[in-house]
Amino acid sequence: MRLSNLLLVGLFAGVAMGQVGGPYAPPAPRSPGALAADAKEMQRLSDELKELESRGALREEKRLNEEIGTIYKKLSKLRESAEYKEIDQKRKELGEKRNVAWEVERQRIAESAKVLYRQRHEELKPLAAGPLLEAGKLGLDAMSYPRIDGSTSTHPLSIVMASRLLGTRYEWAYPEPQGAPWGRGAIISDEGYLPGTDPALLAARNREAEFSLASARMVARPAGPEQERLARIINSYLATSASTHGGYVRLINGECDLN
Repeated sequence: MRLSNLLLVGLFAGVAMGQVGGPYAPPAPRSPGALAADAKEMQRLSDELKELESRGALREEKRLNEEIGTIYKKLSKLRESAEYKEIDQKRKELGEKRNVAWEVERQRIAESAKVLYRQRHEELKPLAAGPLLEAGKLGLDAMSYPRIDGSTSTHPLSIVMASRLLGTRYEWAYPEPQGAPWGRGAIISDEGYLPGTDPALLAARNREAEFSLASARMVARPAGPEQERLARIINSYLATSASTHGGYVRLINGECDLN
């Protein structure tokens, strides 16, 4: 017998023998009048509840629940039919074939998008500013870095600023196409974020994910193993952007230092 069961047996035995909490005292008998009053009150409450449930909104709720129950029974019966099972099996087989074909097409789209975006970003690289030799004098780190917000269009700039001031690398990343043309599909995460902060996964969790054909986003990358966590913190917290409206609201409410 388990220890917890033994303890319970001992406790109940102690109660029965009057060893826990003093001797057992049975409840005092109630008079017939008191028992009749209790029964009358119980009946009154039951009648009130029954009357309340017969009113418009609750009566309609009951009717709709009965309809829903009838629909579920019909649906269950339909799914058990031979015709439904045959069609459903064909649907699953076709869906699997389509997913395989989409995986090939998704990879082709992703590679084409990477080439297109990368060409433009390589053209822009020579325009980057030189090293920020005086940045270290600011004494900023992950804990003292100012709270920055802005529109989504300023997100690349926020990543660049945080990365240059805190000494990490940064680069353009080219996410795989998200979702699928006919539905939500798979959401592919980027390992550069802290758990639960990848924008793609957050959008999917909030049911806001859209089919993304091709995209690019700036991310901080560690210059060495010791900066891996810092790069994730920049991507996940220090350089996130809400929206133009949300950025102004946070600035007005004192929830960010720079917008």
